[in-house]
Amino acid sequence: MTTLSLGRVEPQLARRAAARIRDLGEQIYFGRTPSYGPDRAGRLAFVGYVVGSVVAWSLATLLVTGLLAAVLR
Repeated sequence: MTTLSLGRVEPQLARRAAARIRDLGEQIYFGRTPSYGPDRAGRLAFVGYVVGSVVAWSLATLLVTGLLAAVLR
């Protein structure tokens, strides 16, 4: 079994990365939901938006869980 070794992380680099992740999360969470028309293309675009959001949040959850597991191990 392989283990993830983060080594020594510089505090400034970690703070900068955390700030970028926080900014991205705020943009996603507080961003407006795009409005689409009632036609078929609008519905398809909305479904793409919803599926993309679900995939993005799932990957973000796995990433955070993996990072916490590696740090707290």
